[in-house]
Amino acid sequence: MATGLSNLFYDSGVYGAALGAFVLWRVLVNPRRVKPDVPVVGSRVLFGWVTAVKSILGSKQLLEEGYRKYKDRTFEFPGFFAPTYVVSSPELITEVRRASDKDLSFWTELVEAHGMRYTFTENMADDSWHFALLHRTLSSSHVDALFPDVIDEMRYAFDKVFAVPESGGKSIKFYDSILELVVRINNRMLVGLPLCRSDDYTKYSCTFLKRTATSAFYLSMLPERLRAPVVWLFGMRKPINEGGRYLAPVIDERRKAGQEEENPNDFLQAMIDNAPPNCQDAQELAVRLVSTNLASTHTTALPFTRVFYDLLAHPECLEPLREEAKSAIVDYGWTSEGIRAMVKLDSFFKESMRYRGIQLTSLNRHVMRPTLLSDGILLPAGASLVADAWGVHHDPELYPEPDTLDPWRFSRKIEQGDSVVHNAFWTSSTDYLVWGHGAHACAGRFFATSVLKAVMAYILLTYDFKLPDGEKEPKLDTCISVAALPPMKGKFDFLQWMMDAAEGDQAKPHDLNLRILGVNFAATHTSTMT
Repeated sequence: MATGLSNLFYDSGVYGAALGAFVLWRVLVNPRRVKPDVPVVGSRVLFGWVTAVKSILGSKQLLEEGYRKYKDRTFEFPGFFAPTYVVSSPELITEVRRASDKDLSFWTELVEAHGMRYTFTENMADDSWHFALLHRTLSSSHVDALFPDVIDEMRYAFDKVFAVPESGGKSIKFYDSILELVVRINNRMLVGLPLCRSDDYTKYSCTFLKRTATSAFYLSMLPERLRAPVVWLFGMRKPINEGGRYLAPVIDERRKAGQEEENPNDFLQAMIDNAPPNCQDAQELAVRLVSTNLASTHTTALPFTRVFYDLLAHPECLEPLREEAKSAIVDYGWTSEGIRAMVKLDSFFKESMRYRGIQLTSLNRHVMRPTLLSDGILLPAGASLVADAWGVHHDPELYPEPDTLDPWRFSRKIEQGDSVVHNAFWTSSTDYLVWGHGAHACAGRFFATSVLKAVMAYILLTYDFKLPDGEKEPKLDTCISVAALPPMKGKFDFLQWMMDAAEGDQAKPHDLNLRILGVNFAATHTSTMT
């Protein structure tokens, strides 16, 4: 019965309708609300439920309204079970990032928003030691040390996932292929060889990521008292627990080997070496590892898909980026120095994520105890707090012509003498919130930036691409709640070229026909969208 219900959950919309009924029941039967003196975007009609329903597909419009009216103040965004409070000004954003976790907790909000206490483990929900370890493991200096392994796995993954023949082409489901590619590269850093190259483990990782993200979305719409029975009823914990089948034997084997063998340079080994006494169980470590996989892949596969579509919409950028990548690889090879030398590519990534991004909000916090902000708003305990990333990123005072994608917006500043670090893709600030900001900014942003740029450079120097004949142009994006999803079902024909440049040797002259194909495709792509 559980298996049949699980299939129903993942393969049909029936469960979504059931959740809607649960939500309506919960709102009408127990509509508790705290109403501080704060401006509201939308309305509190039916305890905010009407606005909450609108926000599922209309959050962007509501955030735009809030930013326009209350840019320098905290405002309320009604939700299903409690309102979310939104800040936008640099002063309030700075207050939030500096606040103690005892007042505004990043981890508690993550646990609550994703139903982590029910889908993962109680132990993990109460202690985030592995995330603190990840911050240390993925520092910028450590990422440089990992980079040779990243490049080795990237080449293997492209051959395995894309497998484009040397003559002719291949039609590729882009997002699914990029997801698998990123999973393989990330798993080299997370679990190392040989498990990262296991087709079974790769398939499990991809399935786990999709199902867990779906489960988290539905659980976020349920009241606390219904989460545990729904998780049990629909077998939501099964994909997470299954990770132990692959990882527990590896953990046990490494522990038995002890100091007799050289320790692998991966995050799993760091967890084994640093786990506190109450987290020594192999299954516990496995659950924490796969949760890390979820976070690291999410911050790579979705942004890459977004940037790829923006690149195709701007054909004038293809040749400058190819030339920059070719020059960097010829001068430095496939090294971290070579990737850092791709300043235009870095600017394109940063601008694409500012322009549309994958999240409309940032700096998610859970109010642990009543907290007074400098604008006079007293946040009630139990509320959620976010920063309006969409509003900030589209403020004309911060970004001239904010509704236009300016590919060299940040590289141009560097050329004019502005700080390289401030304009780097991985840098967070009060006016650039893609990675969050402050102590809880994305731990993997240095690693993700390196992977994203390396993968894009490899594609630019190895392939040309076009829409398959007769294929319709996919939609640009879909906003669901505060998630801005890029096209995830589009297909492209990939053709192989310039392999010598991809290997780091002196590039052969471009094949003229393929160059024309690339430019003409991008121009057609742009005209189709407009």
